[in-house]
Amino acid sequence: MAWVGRDLKDHESPTPCHRQGHVNPILRNSRGAQRTAVRQTHHRKHEPSFHDKYGNLVLIGGAAVFATVWGYVLTKSGIEWGLSPVGRVTPKEWQE
Repeated sequence: MAWVGRDLKDHESPTPCHRQGHVNPILRNSRGAQRTAVRQTHHRKHEPSFHDKYGNLVLIGGAAVFATVWGYVLTKSGIEWGLSPVGRVTPKEWQE
């Protein structure tokens, strides 16, 4: 019986999708695809990727290059940092 706009308490639900336990076919298929993908990833042998093989080596190498370049820039660039006033500031005579 099709629902046209009558009172729902005497009739079936407006659409067959509202039946108890019914899942939208699109959602059911997407959930099935997700389960299949998870099953496949768990059953095949894990081949190490580039990041698995060389990730830490690349990270350490990048940190070394970073430290070397900035060490050179900070020491050889000729910047006078002037962080301490010791020896530069001379006290003036007290004036009364």
